Amino acid sequence: MNVHDAGDEARGPLPRTPAVLRGLPHAGGGVESGISVPQLARLVDHRLHVESLDPDSLARSVRLAVEYGVGAVTCRPGDVATVATLVREHATDVGLRWRRPGSPGQSAPAGTAGAAPPWRSPLVGVATALEFERRATSVEALLEETRDLTLSGASELALLVDEQRLPVPPARDRVLAAAPAPTPDRGARRDWREAVAALVEAQPRYRFRLRVHLDTSEMTDDVVRRACESLRAAGVWMVQAGTWRGPRTSFSQIRVMREALGGATRLKWTSPVSSLHGLLLAVAEGVDRCNAEDTFVLLGAAEQHARVGPIRVPRPGLVG
Repeated sequence: MNVHDAGDEARGPLPRTPAVLRGLPHAGGGVESGISVPQLARLVDHRLHVESLDPDSLARSVRLAVEYGVGAVTCRPGDVATVATLVREHATDVGLRWRRPGSPGQSAPAGTAGAAPPWRSPLVGVATALEFERRATSVEALLEETRDLTLSGASELALLVDEQRLPVPPARDRVLAAAPAPTPDRGARRDWREAVAALVEAQPRYRFRLRVHLDTSEMTDDVVRRACESLRAAGVWMVQAGTWRGPRTSFSQIRVMREALGGATRLKWTSPVSSLHGLLLAVAEGVDRCNAEDTFVLLGAAEQHARVGPIRVPRPGLVG
């Protein structure tokens, strides 16, 4: 089974151009050709990480996410089953509404009768994090959590790889060899390659796509580059750059990651973007997914812009 979303475009040979822009000609004047609101929506993850959200507000939020056709709805592990159910229900409802235009109280724009709305992508993912509450003590425990989350409806799972989990330089290895044996938790934190390999292999069995959340806050560009090259070689579907609470990953570091990941592995900018301009700059540098400060404000601004004229993506390298 191909674990990649059927709605995602095929990757082309240009490593710094995100999938959504591959094959589009340049428009000149320092910009790419126009990008549509549906294409922008596929680049956004809609975050539902709040500790408490009443059922009606949750249902409305997921419905809007489905109607826009965002890349994925991201949530806490405990909310996966609820969110996955809502995504399925609203996707079916939206699809039926457009397959039967003219039903009471419904109407379809001219030229779209009987078709799915142009802004709705085929699938909206449900994403969550592995080891959200505690580290797994073994690869087997990690795979058991993977099975449980995918049975609940998760289609994208993220694994955190921080500096403690990266390969240790030889000089430090000699020091650590003389130190007391690590605890099971510490051992699990350092041995990330076995976990990533097992999760990559498990993707077809559990029908999910693996993200690796790379905490770049304390990493040099060289460490980031080597980590991305290793993750690409392992077959990871997407690498996330940055942290929730730490400093924003810089555009220069994004460029390092895009180059190291090549054209096959997708790249996400974890730090939320607050404006359409910020999202377009990220797209220009080869980012395939972003978090948004407010998904619907951002996409609403894109819709307003599109009514006036085409949304243009700047050429890469405009931001230092």
